[in-house]
Amino acid sequence: MFILLAAFKIYAQPPANCGRYKPYLWIDRNDELRDDFIYNKKPLLDLAFNMPQPDQFYLGNFLGMMKYFEDQYKERYACLHIYFCAYTGKNYGRNPNDSNKLTLVFAPVEITPDGKKDIRYYHLPDGVPFDPSRARSFEISDVVFKSWHSHFAYRLLTKLNGTFDGLARGNQENNKPSDTRVITYCKEHIRELIDEQLCPHTINGQPVTLTKDLSARFAVYGRDKARYKYPRRTFVLFDFVDDKGKMVELGDTDDFGTRDTSVVKCGRCPTGIELEAIKGVDNGQLCPPSVNCPVYKPDPNDEKKYIKKVSKPSKR
Repeated sequence: MFILLAAFKIYAQPPANCGRYKPYLWIDRNDELRDDFIYNKKPLLDLAFNMPQPDQFYLGNFLGMMKYFEDQYKERYACLHIYFCAYTGKNYGRNPNDSNKLTLVFAPVEITPDGKKDIRYYHLPDGVPFDPSRARSFEISDVVFKSWHSHFAYRLLTKLNGTFDGLARGNQENNKPSDTRVITYCKEHIRELIDEQLCPHTINGQPVTLTKDLSARFAVYGRDKARYKYPRRTFVLFDFVDDKGKMVELGDTDDFGTRDTSVVKCGRCPTGIELEAIKGVDNGQLCPPSVNCPVYKPDPNDEKKYIKKVSKPSKR
């Protein structure tokens, strides 16, 4: 499993470095991280709006979307933000019956003199794979994004207080306990996985074909404070999917255990404390104290006004 997987270029042949390194973002399988979200956090979110919340997403042609970011935005594109959001009552033609449900929004990021800046916001509707020829149809406006992200930050996020260590410095937003709002990945670590998706793989000697689709599942950082600086904070596990629609655990592929660990480092995308504790895992973040913060975040001054405005859960 991975924190993120992506592909940017199509090669005529497998890359020369196939099988040399384990991707930087690969982590050992740990079902407890996944179970912690399903059994301890998801029920609270289900109860908050009296409706089942998704605990995973099937992202059709996600790798195609990553390639589009690089082709479209070229050197401007330095990082990727993955925002935790929730649909509002007005979804502008997207999943109109899913008000209050969790979703993910993806933003390519550029580095400016003032810090990191989201270039555009993209969303993959359920069951609709990304189509580069219709990329504009997958964009959402700044207004829609801020509405969805604020809806998550001020209505769903507070329901998770008590499910993580709120005293940990990395688990606070404006000196208040908070779960994850956004995750950041540098382009170099995403780009490194191009080779992985394109290289030939086998499991027990049988060929495995990895597709451009991904499975994204919510999980929780571990409880060990010595290993995790964000104990019990929410993050996302991404897994490859084969041509039969089945998730593929890269660690199960033949000879994976003999490969060296990657030494690829981020380039222009700043990294902060979210990468210090354990490589490939602690990449969730809040602002502050992380130095890897996006420019946009919900304005705490609008919190009371927003909560008052949407104090009554929407009815389906």
